Amino acid sequence: MNNEDCSVDENIKIEFPFGYSLPWYYRIIGSCNGVLCLTSDTFQLTKPIFLWNPAIRRKVKLPVPQVTFESMGLNEVVIGFGFDVKNNDFKVVRIAYGRGDRYQVPHKVEIYELSVGKWREIDGQVRLNRLVEIFCTQVLLNGIAHWTAIKRSRRSLLKNLIMGFNMTNEVFEEIPMPDALVNAWKFNLNTTLYEESLAVLQYDRQHKSCCIWVMKEYGFPES
Repeated sequence: MNNEDCSVDENIKIEFPFGYSLPWYYRIIGSCNGVLCLTSDTFQLTKPIFLWNPAIRRKVKLPVPQVTFESMGLNEVVIGFGFDVKNNDFKVVRIAYGRGDRYQVPHKVEIYELSVGKWREIDGQVRLNRLVEIFCTQVLLNGIAHWTAIKRSRRSLLKNLIMGFNMTNEVFEEIPMPDALVNAWKFNLNTTLYEESLAVLQYDRQHKSCCIWVMKEYGFPES
């Protein structure tokens, strides 16, 4: 595939409604049904989160979460976005990690429902020895937000896996990676989609090449 293979009928200029003034810049968390979830990547106490539909030029700024740096002494925050098919509602999930050993300090999980307009804390916590990478990309598939994650064993060994959050049931799920990727350098892995299947890209910095693992049957890493 090259540039000649790609064509569009018309270029459309979309006005960015959030401004460009420093120190803010925005990262797209995810997209679903034409709606984008964005957050500021500045190191503020509470990052602003927006839902934006460019087609109808409507945006919503989410309220300040209940779990903040002041209330918990937060260290890092992971954000996910998706759609609850059963309740016909957009949802944002927020995983908050406290200061200290991130594998031992209990995590807090909050949900924002667009129809309700406020945050609520849920009991479906990430297991203590599981950690979602804060800068990894989100993949939405089958109503589940997926991230690259790592777990620490009793012997303090780190293993790669995929962590998922079901937007309808509001529970976390774990999908193991194939044996070839379990011990790979985590910063070389990126969870993605390939032809509507969950996949992981592995970048080889030494040889400047990429390989891709595709899960043909969802939930079975060696498929």
